[in-house]
Amino acid sequence: MTTEVLELEDVSGARFDGMLNVPDDGEYLMTLNSTGGVKLLIDNQELMNNERPDSWWDSKQSNLQLKAGAHPFTIYYYKDAGYMPPRLAWIIEGSAIQRSTLTAFGSYPPNPNPSSSIYVPVGSKPRLLRAFLDFNRDRSRRLTHTIGVGDPGGLHYIYDLKAGNVACAWRGDFVDATPMWDDRGDGSFRPMGVTQFTYMGQTLGIINSASDGFPADYKEEDFKTKGYAIEEATGRPIFRYSYKGIEVEERCYPSLDQNSLVREIALNGTIPAGTHLKLGEGKDIIPMPDGSFAIDERKYYIALAGDAKASIRDFNGKKELVLPVSAGIVKYSIIW
Repeated sequence: MTTEVLELEDVSGARFDGMLNVPDDGEYLMTLNSTGGVKLLIDNQELMNNERPDSWWDSKQSNLQLKAGAHPFTIYYYKDAGYMPPRLAWIIEGSAIQRSTLTAFGSYPPNPNPSSSIYVPVGSKPRLLRAFLDFNRDRSRRLTHTIGVGDPGGLHYIYDLKAGNVACAWRGDFVDATPMWDDRGDGSFRPMGVTQFTYMGQTLGIINSASDGFPADYKEEDFKTKGYAIEEATGRPIFRYSYKGIEVEERCYPSLDQNSLVREIALNGTIPAGTHLKLGEGKDIIPMPDGSFAIDERKYYIALAGDAKASIRDFNGKKELVLPVSAGIVKYSIIW
């Protein structure tokens, strides 16, 4: 598969159809690099869509759960700018596939003016880095007040300071800061590796009826971020904010076996009736025999500590796992 089949370099387009053979069930990271617009469909479901026919050395990524076997795919490629020739690369990686490029070398040859990638290591102490995050690798869903927290044990996460929420977590290396620090940059960084995204918007909300939703948009009069302090014993951040009079402190840390990220949320002050935490969101949520919950087609799991009882509700076409709370500490794990 290659853009070399295109005869025109300025205004051109092509459609590629084929079968993607997946060796094992699992989660896979897809990357599309292109000059021009590109859309990828797998199993007739749209996975990525860069609607910029004049884009220049653009890149989009998305995670996808796939079963072993053959999956039909379609790629639409189009461009209308003459300052760059047609370029398209499709890259896949996952637990059962090492990073592999599925397009021909000539479809996306190296940049004639390359920049060295800028990877941020963690070291022996937790590493904190502020930047923008494109939620689920989608530029149109950019979060502007996020902080990456890298742990020496190799389990990392990104926290949304404007929502009091863990936006994503992953294992392996920390972040690629090339988009932020190379040349003029765009202020964003990228998690390195297969990333588990959770949901956008606040973790904390007041839900008194089925029509009440968790805040999706930041409102300064309600949500006031107070930054973070560094815990002396661990070097990890303690996030602080208030919401409608509720004072919140949150600690996030890897479990001892490095299999999950623990969120420990302390609530103080006057807690209004109907105060809830959103623990997860997705197409479906399934209670498991061990008391945990499988979220969004089993992409990740939520396990509550202690006797806390969460419930599943329908809202805006999705399922939400919610927990009523009062003053005190809530602890739960995000497992993937």
